[in-house]
Amino acid sequence: MQCSSVSPTYSGLPSGMSGPSFWRCSLWSWSVRRRSLVEKMPFADALYFAFVTALTIGYGDIVMHTPVGRLIALLIGLVGILFSGLIVAVLVHAVRESIEESEK
Repeated sequence: MQCSSVSPTYSGLPSGMSGPSFWRCSLWSWSVRRRSLVEKMPFADALYFAFVTALTIGYGDIVMHTPVGRLIALLIGLVGILFSGLIVAVLVHAVRESIEESEK
């Protein structure tokens, strides 16, 4: 369907796009924009990307191209930083307690 080749009229509506064909074109363009919000990649690549991002390695071989994908990547990175710090804190606390117990 060619929606972009229609020139607008004075009233702001595209010429030749009155009634059902206007709505059909609008729905088609909405569905194209709607599908573009999701990254198209295999599950294995998405899982690999999530681990690389969460561990803050960031090789850059897989990148997100849509705004929603970039937002999800940002959130995965922030959660990864928080969990990595939490794991390090728990391990340091456990080692510190074991050292204190061995000194007593």
